[in-house]
Amino acid sequence: MKMNHLSKETVETLMDKIHEVIASNDYSAEAMEIIFRLSEVKGDLFLKCKENAVQAQNVNFELDKEKGIRFFDPFSFFTGGIYKDVDGWTRWTVENLKEPWT
Repeated sequence: MKMNHLSKETVETLMDKIHEVIASNDYSAEAMEIIFRLSEVKGDLFLKCKENAVQAQNVNFELDKEKGIRFFDPFSFFTGGIYKDVDGWTRWTVENLKEPWT
């Protein structure tokens, strides 16, 4: 199975931004847009799914000081069919996905 990787530099930049957001407690749309862009997801579309009443109460991404940002997009609409966990610099294909929130 083919694995895709973010570059080490991209991961470092992304982690710096995540640490900055968490430390400042600034979860503004602008800050999140930068994080989504660095993560190579379609952030504007990804967040629009929260407008759907069914999705409004569900968690579909999380920021973690140690692990970075993780996305849960089971239908692969906005993450290109890839679940990403930047702390390992890897993006797993859906076939590799078992339990995303461990």
